[in-house]
Parts: sequence; structure tokens; C-alpha cells
Amino acid sequence: MWTTGIGKKKPQWLRVVVSNAISIPIDSVIFPVIAFSGVLSMGVLLIMVLSNILVKAIVTLLSFWTIYLVPEKKMYVD
Repeated sequence: MWTTGIGKKKPQWLRVVVSNAISIPIDSVIFPVIAFSGVLSMGVLLIMVLSNILVKAIVTLLSFWTIYLVPEKKMYVD
């Protein structure tokens, strides 16, 4: 949907940032909860979730531009 619909005419960097803005919090909550619920306290889980979000966001901001190092392939037909 993002490459053929609403994001079709948007720059690649914006698509990466929007995608990560959605996926990072979801992934950062689901994994620790599944892996460590009942083993770690809620406080520790919260710190784990927040630190995961922060680190992943920083990595995104430092590396999103690297998508332009790979030649773009058409994923849709005009």
C-alpha cells in the first residue's frame, strides 16, 4: 500500500521514516513482553521497551539515507 498507494510519490527516505515510526514501537513492545513477561518486573520491561525505541530511532536517523546507495528498482507499474 505504501509504495503503490499513498506513499507512491513520496521520497524513499520519508517512506523509511514513516515505516519505522510505525514498526519500531510495535516491535519494541511485542518482543520484550513475549520474551520476558513473568520473568522481569513491569518497571524493567518498561525501561527495556523505552530504551529499545530510543536506540532504534537513533539508528534510523543515522542510517536512513543509506537507502540511496542501492539502485532503485520499480516495484509498481505507472
